[in-house]
Amino acid sequence: MLVADREPNSVATEAYRALRVNIEFLPEGRKCRNIVVTSPSQGEGKSTTAANVAVVAAQAGWRVCLVEADFRRPTLHTVFGLPNRGGLVKALTEELSLSTVALPTDFPGLSVVVAGDHDAGQTDLLTSYSIQKVSQDIESHYDLVLWDTPPIIVVADAINLVAQCDGVILVVRSGALSSSVLRRASRQIAQVKGKVLGVVLNGVDLRRGDEEFYKHYRAYGADSQQQ
Repeated sequence: MLVADREPNSVATEAYRALRVNIEFLPEGRKCRNIVVTSPSQGEGKSTTAANVAVVAAQAGWRVCLVEADFRRPTLHTVFGLPNRGGLVKALTEELSLSTVALPTDFPGLSVVVAGDHDAGQTDLLTSYSIQKVSQDIESHYDLVLWDTPPIIVVADAINLVAQCDGVILVVRSGALSSSVLRRASRQIAQVKGKVLGVVLNGVDLRRGDEEFYKHYRAYGADSQQQ
């Protein structure tokens, strides 16, 4: 999943860097520190996107906290080789700050809050808590907090976070969804006054559409590596 670390000169990694830059240079007045990364349905690459953007942001010198807020299918603790103990469940149930439960990673500047141990009755924790209780020290500790949430039209957990965070990045797999499903996700975000910062089109077939761009990018990258 961490192509930004494994393949730093790849087209995919450059796309994640571009996404990080777009976050940095959002229009004036839309300073975003808490950002939800979600998708309309499962299997569209939201966790992969969140993890790689977090890595490139840390590599750029940002203080980043990546929060594993998908209790049903947590994956980030495995990606970063961290124990799935304490974490967000502990922060929510004991009203602790994120920095208290965040774990360091192999990437300087990047911390991860794992989902933590939970039972079936705790999956609705995100639907009722106030983000202010766990985010009270965010500004002094982090430049960016990315919340990897469940799919927005499949599970209700993400809606409460969307309503309280500064913005939403919607990850959509190319060719996997109908336009009606995407419109439904957009409506749900709008209903809670969430702000869609942008849509990441994932899994693009490089043989179509932007083939010329990627052909020239690969050529440029190969030439620069030989010099």
